[in-house]
Amino acid sequence: MAELSQSSRRWNGFVCPDCRHVFRVAKDHDGRGIVCPSCRRMLRLPGDGDEIPDLIIPGLMEEAHHEPEADEAADQDGRKMKRRRVHKPEDIFDETFAKKEEVSSNFVRGLLGAIAVLGAVVVVVLLWPSDKSQIKDGKAPVLTRAAQPEKDELAIQAEREVVRPKLVEDEIQPVYEAFMNAESPEEMARWVRHPELTLPRIKKFHGDDFAPVGFSSINWGDEPTRIGTAIKARVQDADYTQREIYALKEDGWKIDWESWAGWSELSWEEIKQQRPVEPVLFRVVVSDVSYYNFSFSDESEWSSYRIESQDGEQTLFAYVPRASELDSLMKSHEGIEKRPMILKIRYPEDAVSDNQVEVVEIVTTGWLAPVDAS
Repeated sequence: MAELSQSSRRWNGFVCPDCRHVFRVAKDHDGRGIVCPSCRRMLRLPGDGDEIPDLIIPGLMEEAHHEPEADEAADQDGRKMKRRRVHKPEDIFDETFAKKEEVSSNFVRGLLGAIAVLGAVVVVVLLWPSDKSQIKDGKAPVLTRAAQPEKDELAIQAEREVVRPKLVEDEIQPVYEAFMNAESPEEMARWVRHPELTLPRIKKFHGDDFAPVGFSSINWGDEPTRIGTAIKARVQDADYTQREIYALKEDGWKIDWESWAGWSELSWEEIKQQRPVEPVLFRVVVSDVSYYNFSFSDESEWSSYRIESQDGEQTLFAYVPRASELDSLMKSHEGIEKRPMILKIRYPEDAVSDNQVEVVEIVTTGWLAPVDAS
């Protein structure tokens, strides 16, 4: 067992005849087959009785089989000299592989060091201020978190509060019901925003034909969502017509009547009759169309759109300068065919047709107007 253990620790060196890869094999594998660790070719190792082919490094094998002599020998003159050390194949290969590992380790350390230096340079370049005026006394300013603008408390609550069905059912639905079931303009005005301004509008809008629309249900399939500080829901009236309704918390929950009714500064009949040349605030539903005629016949100068009333029964053709910012905002986005908007429109001074207007401003998308535009 001692001889077998000793033999298993001795090695022979070989060179693959195909890929010239240098490798070593334990001596107890002599005469067996082996696969080259590099090219995977099957090789046969020579045994003791075989003639040594070119696969084996001859010089190393001769030294490996040379019998060791005495540590000291005498030359012809009787002087003593030390015998040259005999290098065994296994020693040579051990040293060779150790040197390879050392070179590989040094290379990896050098590469990691270069990457670290490059990363530091990139960070410095990115953080260095581009505005030289910001550097004072030879020092760059310390990066600080941007100051956050102060927000209205209601806006903060609106951002944090999730619209829960229970909130709508308990607090807002009773307001929907009272608003939609109101039997007079005065009763309806109790549930709307700025009633002193809205009540005259309700009376003019309905005239002598005021009648309650009747509350039926909330469409929970179209979940109530928060638009700024308002909660938008979709409700169904007594005639099974579904409409959007906005509620805002202002001394209790209040309904935005203007967006509910699609109120505009002039009615559709009035704007066609008066043809105002000064801008008029108008709530419309916008869609794409190609129609060029009369004052807006030049297709290279204008882009055309159809604007409709809430029920689709009233229509005008609206125009904006082609490729302008207004044109970009008016266009359909995300495949939405009909887009509710609040516009400011006017007629050209030499208007020939009563159904063609120019858009001079987009107040907002949707029908909930900013406070200063109400």
